[in-house]
Amino acid sequence: MNTDTIKTKSDNTDNDILKSPLSSAEAAADPKIRYRKVCSRLGIAAFGVMAFAVWSVIRTILQMFFGNIAPLNEVDNGVAEAQTIEADVSDVALLLVLIIAFAILAAEIALRIYIGLSARAESKGKKKNIAYIILAGLFIPFYVVVLIYSFQNMNFLESNVFDNIISIILDITSLISFVELFVSAIMLRRMRKKYTDLDQRN
Repeated sequence: MNTDTIKTKSDNTDNDILKSPLSSAEAAADPKIRYRKVCSRLGIAAFGVMAFAVWSVIRTILQMFFGNIAPLNEVDNGVAEAQTIEADVSDVALLLVLIIAFAILAAEIALRIYIGLSARAESKGKKKNIAYIILAGLFIPFYVVVLIYSFQNMNFLESNVFDNIISIILDITSLISFVELFVSAIMLRRMRKKYTDLDQRN
């Protein structure tokens, strides 16, 4: 009688172990769970890349109207004081610089949106061209150079030092978004090559 009771309890214990959820180590080793985590990371990074496109627009506008370099103000002052042909030529040159600056800004925004949308689509299981990963990789050294330049020219005695600090923080966050997107996209593609049935299992 006691033997049967012990066996029954042992069987129940075995069933409970079989039905118990995966441990953290087992869950980390499960390709499906790892795949979902990488997809989630890629989707979040894609949102960050696109969101900081708005910051690029705001920063450029603030620099033009309130920063130390303000092409718009220079154009206005130049038009008011233009008395010679040389001054007129200078005004035209400043206007061309302004147009080029806006064109570069528009191109950056377009690239960010393309990278973000492509990464977001791939995080949802769609296959995208590798071009967006290459472009994301090119943005990484660009932001590294920007940050190095910002740190080298940082002057804590200036009145706009707080604005410069905020700008550096946002640039660092943007850099992290690109690094996360780049790494996650590569990891995702490697997992798909190794586990060909992940999309079906997801």
